[in-house]
This record gives sequence, C-alpha cells and structure tokens, in this order.
Amino acid sequence: MGNLFAIIIIIASGLAYTTGLESVVDIGLYDETYYLHIGLQTLTEGLPHPTNGPLYAVWYLILSLIQPDRIALYYMNYKLSLILTPAIIYGLLRANSVPRSICLALSLFTLVSTANSATWPRISHFALLLILVTLLLVGQSQKLTPHSGSIAASGSIAAIGALLVSYVRPEYFVSFIVFSLLLLFLVAHNLLRRKNTFTSLWPAMMGFLLAVPLLVFVGLPIGNRSMVAFGQHFSVNWVSWHKHMIDLGPGSMYPWTNWQDIVSRSFGNVNSVQEAFLANPTIFLVHVFYNLLRLAKIVPNLLMPQFSQNALEYTTLIGFVSYILILSRKRNRQTSLYQNLHQYKTILLTTAIFMIPGIISIAIIYPRDHYLLILVTLTIIGVITILFADSSNQRERDNYKTLSAILAISATLLFLFRPYQEPTIRSNIETIRLIQSLNISRPVNMLEAHGGYDVYLGRNFNRVAEYSKGTNFHEFRLRNNINMILVSNILISDTRFVSDREWLDFLENHEEFGYVRREVPGTAWYLLIHTSLISE
Repeated sequence: MGNLFAIIIIIASGLAYTTGLESVVDIGLYDETYYLHIGLQTLTEGLPHPTNGPLYAVWYLILSLIQPDRIALYYMNYKLSLILTPAIIYGLLRANSVPRSICLALSLFTLVSTANSATWPRISHFALLLILVTLLLVGQSQKLTPHSGSIAASGSIAAIGALLVSYVRPEYFVSFIVFSLLLLFLVAHNLLRRKNTFTSLWPAMMGFLLAVPLLVFVGLPIGNRSMVAFGQHFSVNWVSWHKHMIDLGPGSMYPWTNWQDIVSRSFGNVNSVQEAFLANPTIFLVHVFYNLLRLAKIVPNLLMPQFSQNALEYTTLIGFVSYILILSRKRNRQTSLYQNLHQYKTILLTTAIFMIPGIISIAIIYPRDHYLLILVTLTIIGVITILFADSSNQRERDNYKTLSAILAISATLLFLFRPYQEPTIRSNIETIRLIQSLNISRPVNMLEAHGGYDVYLGRNFNRVAEYSKGTNFHEFRLRNNINMILVSNILISDTRFVSDREWLDFLENHEEFGYVRREVPGTAWYLLIHTSLISE
C-alpha cells in the first residue's frame, strides 16, 4: 500500500509540475518532429528504417489515437516521458530493496531535474523507460526463476530488452550483441559440462524465438547514422575552436547543416567514423578529449533542478540530499556493500552493459544531454542500489508520516518553484500560429532552416530544406516553386546563402518578386510570402 501511495505522490507531483508547460516549452523541430511525423505515417507508409526509431514511431502512433492534434500530441508525449521516468525509477529501486523514503526522494529529485525536464529530443527518455523496465524484469526473473536458470532467464530478458531499445536508439544494438554473446557462452558452458542443460537452454530458446522475428521483419538497426551524428557534433566543436557562434550571423557556419563542409576540411572525403579516425587521428583524438572535458560542466547542470539556476541554491540542495543519503547509509548496517554487490550482481552487470553505448557515444560523438540522460540515470541507480539496498527489510513497514512529509515538501517546492509559470516567447509555435492565421489552402513550398513546420501545418505544406540549395538562388527558387520563406538567423548564416548575391538582392527587393513580409511576433524572424498565397 505504501508503494501505491508513493507512486500516486510522484504522478500527482508530475501533473502539478507540468501544468503550463505548453506556454513555456517550444516545439522542437528536426529530430522530435521527425519521429512524430513518421509515427503518424506508419499505417500508410509502414515502419521506418530500423535505425530511425521504428518503436518510437509506433509509440507516437498509439498516442495519436488518443490525441490527434499534432501540436497537442507533441506536448502529450513530452509530459508523459517527464512523469513516467521518475515513476519507473521508483519501482526499480524498490524492487532492488532500497528504502521507500530514499526511492521517493530520488524520484521527486529526478522529476524536477534539468535532465528530465529540459532534455531534448525526448526519444532518449523513451529508450530510458525501456531500459528501466528491462532492469525491473531482470530483477523479477531472479526472484521467480529457480537459481539454476535465473542467469539464463535474465540474459534472455536483457537481450530482448536491448534489441527493443535498439529500435529506438540504434547504438544499443551493441548491448544486444554483448547480452547475446554472454547468453550463448552460458548455454555452451552448461552443455559442455552437462549441467543445468534444460534450465539454461529454454530461456535462451525463448529469447531466440522472440529476437529472430524482430530482426527479420523489422530489420537490423545498423546504418550510417553514426557518421552523420559524428560529423554534426565534430562540427559543433570545430565551430567552438574557431571562435564562431552557431547563430552569430552572416559569415558564421551553422554546424548542423554545414557539417559536411566542416568535416571535409579536417578529414577530407570520408564516409564513416573509422575513416575519419584513420584520415586524421590527431584531430579525432582532440575531438574526443574535448568531449570528455565538457563532462565536468554538463553533468552538474543536468542534475540541477530546472527551477534553480542559482549556484548557492544548487549547492545547498545537493548538500542536503547528500546528508540525507549519508545518514540513511549509516542507519542501514544490516547489509554491507560487498553483500549488495554480490546479491545484485546480475542487475548491476546488466546496468553496466546498458551503459556501454552511452560511454562510446559521449566520447566519440558528443556529450549531448540526451546521451548523458541514460548514462547518468543508470549510474545513479547502480550507486544507490549498492549503497542502500537492504534485502533483509523487503517488507518495509509503511511509514505514512514520512511519506506525507515528503508529499508536503514536494508540493511546496512545486508550488513555489514550478518553472512553467511565466509564459515565454516560443519562436516555432509563434511561426506556426502566424502561418495558420493566414488560412492558406493552396500548395505551399516553404523554404526554412529549422526542420519540419510542414508537419504541423497541413498536407498542402511542403518543406524545402536550405541544404538542398546547390545553384544560385533564383534558379533554386524557381525549380522548387518556393512561395514562402522563413527568414531567420540560421538561414541568413548558411554558407549556401550568405555569399549568394541573388539571395541578398532578393531580401532587399522581395516586393519586386511578388513577396510580402510578415513579422513573426516576439522574434527577429519574418516570413516572405508570395502574394498568390494570400490573394484568395
């Protein structure tokens, strides 16, 4: 009953915490909008490529049955991922026999952390949820399966879980391979020794029967996305090294869309991460070192509550939480750290294997928040399990006074520091609302550099990406029948446009070409709209 009460506290706190989120958080285009789009197309177009998050696309499809409005769907997924993450963390830690008060306090801290509240894209939250559920099932298999078959059952569950996660984030196919090899080694070892043959063989066979259909019908989550990710993030570092700002203005290079040009300057014409390393190992290792150097700054910011950017508040809060944890550890003397390491070795090993892709991604690609989200969360879960798990007290007596006190404290904190109280300018939403207000029914080919407004505007809208420009501007405009342009700092800074005299002349004299200007409220952006679209 106490666990149910705690889960209710977490969900209620999450609902209170996310009230007003739509008025503050802008829609994120490119990655997250892409996943939403392919999710809605799944029924007509089929599953996307295995490296493009097909399971996440299905998740969006399911949510769309509840909320068909695409803007509301985006925020629905945002809120669900924000609330479900701390709730499942609570369940996993309780399954690991961590005291209820610590589980609840840590879950509420996770709820308000920057890693949970502000990390984008949200696909990493979905991957994290799958990993947490897998760890929960692995732990339960240890309790339900006879000891002789528990390791095989756990390995099979972990392998299938990793395969499912790889259909969200393809780098976790590495974890699937590791789990599969360990499972095969265990089965082969038992067969050679003729020991526990059946109890180790049947879980492996069940895992095989589940994995093969997925690999056959969904496909192998293997592709060249790693090169794109490496190239873009190397470009971020390169721009930083060369003292440019990403959105400085004319003359700067925007790394996300100019990455091929930047990569070629350092590595030449390469098509894979391995080729980049071989072409210029020195600059490659500088990139890795620079990534690792960033961790000291990024990780503390992720742990900081979203409502607090004050160093003194942050230090005080972390100090208070640390004091509570140390005090709790001193009270828990019934089990030693060695005992916990031994008893939870399967869970801890499974957790460590799930951390491998994150470590590789952070070093080789970039310590992005959504990479660190999974790695930091799993690290904290492992440390808390080792320090505070107490299997001798599995039937912990419900202390409703403690739970009620935590509820009162969390409610007070959420009321006083809720980050979504003050509405802010949301550039993407403002752009979408402005275009919707024009009530355009004719086909629109919209040139923009932000990645996906058309997904929220209707079937008559088509995006023309800035990186598709390979000729002078007027030829590019006429060939693509561009009749709407979002002029933003990113577009005017793009190397394909910044030195194009036809483009610069067009900006100054757009009326001569039949375009009118509409300002995007609250931003420095503006739309150039062909008069044929608004003369209906």
